[in-house]
Amino acid sequence: MKPHHSINLPQGSFKNRFQRGKKLAAFTLVEVMVSMVILLSMMLIITEVIGQAQISWKRAASRLSQFREARQAFETITHGLRQADLQSYFSFLYNGNNLVPATPLDPPISYTRVAEMSMWSGNASAVFSGLGNSSDMSGDGILFQGPFGITNDPLLRPLKNLLCARGYFVKFGSDSDYLPSGLASRLQPKYRYRLFELRQATENNRLYNGNPATGTPSGWMTDLGSGEPVQPIAENIIGVLFAPIFGSGTTSPSSLSGNIPTSQLAFNFNSELAGANAKHLPKAIRVVVLAIDEESAVKLADRNGSANPDLLGKSGVNFTSADSLEKDLVSFRDAMTRSKINFRIFTGTVAIPGGDI
Repeated sequence: MKPHHSINLPQGSFKNRFQRGKKLAAFTLVEVMVSMVILLSMMLIITEVIGQAQISWKRAASRLSQFREARQAFETITHGLRQADLQSYFSFLYNGNNLVPATPLDPPISYTRVAEMSMWSGNASAVFSGLGNSSDMSGDGILFQGPFGITNDPLLRPLKNLLCARGYFVKFGSDSDYLPSGLASRLQPKYRYRLFELRQATENNRLYNGNPATGTPSGWMTDLGSGEPVQPIAENIIGVLFAPIFGSGTTSPSSLSGNIPTSQLAFNFNSELAGANAKHLPKAIRVVVLAIDEESAVKLADRNGSANPDLLGKSGVNFTSADSLEKDLVSFRDAMTRSKINFRIFTGTVAIPGGDI
């Protein structure tokens, strides 16, 4: 039998070491509370950052969505203008400056340019004065003719190039007239600036109601009534501007998007008025679309209610002279920035096929 060896440990040594190790592995109440405070602080910071990121994302998404609508509206306008036409031609004039002789034997005395169709651009309240409450219209408006093929007659729909009137203008007002009847009485009216498009069907075109003997305009541009088929195509467009460009015939359309001689720009164009540009289409048209985002529109509605905020008027920019268009656009940018309104300016030059020839 092997001898038994015993190891003498100091009394209480293992127990004390075990207790000391256990004590070192634990947290005090103060340490736990400090850790919880730090953890909660970090969670609050993370929550705040995530919340701000969500708000920023929603704002960016809202602006992107809204300005996408404005961009599409700009494309719609420019696409329509590219189809504008006058179909002008030269014809003899007879006694009394008539296009038709009084008798078959009357000789012609001269010849002149003639066009049954027309284009009219200028202050929207003047161009579309027959559509009601023109005081709420903002910026310019434009009316023209083109082969748009719009008709309500099923028998005419296969004819894709039917002659129709087309127009664009901006107006402030409620959306109650454009909501389904079941929703109009349930929803709160939303007051916004809207870009409207006039899409007159070919069977309602009053283009040829004039006097062909004297060349008297038909008046289709000036007798627009409140029953015209107009519809909003974009919200929060606070104004559009149209500046026709007339060149000497030597300037290529591709260069018109660069340095445009300001003397060639003109607002308030009417192809029916006598002058050098009578019965002419412009060589090109400078189009400017001024838009704000929905967040800014909501703030304006909260501040003004159903009243027109008149952003263009209060900005101090009149946009009355094409010669000062660039300067006016800079002033408009400064005014919107001071008012903390998010905005975009879409601008481009549209070459008109067959214009200024």
